[in-house]
Amino acid sequence: MRWIVVAFLALAGCSSEAANLERQYDIVSNGSDNRATCEAARKVANAYLSAGEAAKYNTAKLRADIDCSTAEYEPFKTTGPDGAPIEPDNMEALPDNTTG
Repeated sequence: MRWIVVAFLALAGCSSEAANLERQYDIVSNGSDNRATCEAARKVANAYLSAGEAAKYNTAKLRADIDCSTAEYEPFKTTGPDGAPIEPDNMEALPDNTTG
């Protein structure tokens, strides 16, 4: 009986760890740092994997894959660190391909 209680508490701890990581993910994802969001999403997925919760793991893994693919394209952002749009230096120099 004692082992059942210990096993239950261990599983509850994993689930509560995943819940804590979910809350952290929610906080981080409201920011503008895509790499931090990616890392937080991976932690959530790993917590569900450790807890043996397959359905929640699959959902969290998909979310992590999406967040991490977004983070990969971060260098191609169109805004600077101050949030202002980055404008091309010389738009007039581009060829006009609209005429046939």
